[in-house]
Amino acid sequence: MKDLKLNIVRVSTETEKTECAEIMADSEPWTTLGIYMDHIMNILKNPLHEVFAAYIKDEIVGTMVIH
Repeated sequence: MKDLKLNIVRVSTETEKTECAEIMADSEPWTTLGIYMDHIMNILKNPLHEVFAAYIKDEIVGTMVIH
């Protein structure tokens, strides 16, 4: 197996927030709960939430929001 380095960084751009929101909107439990992209973007833009992205190379492969 190839050695892949996972980097977790705080999200700082609108583009990163959009990519994170797309990942969330296309995954469980958000699809089952009916949580859509606009609602997720509101969560990610909330200044009380810390948003992080998990990168492998230059690709976001996961996201995490700390309330």
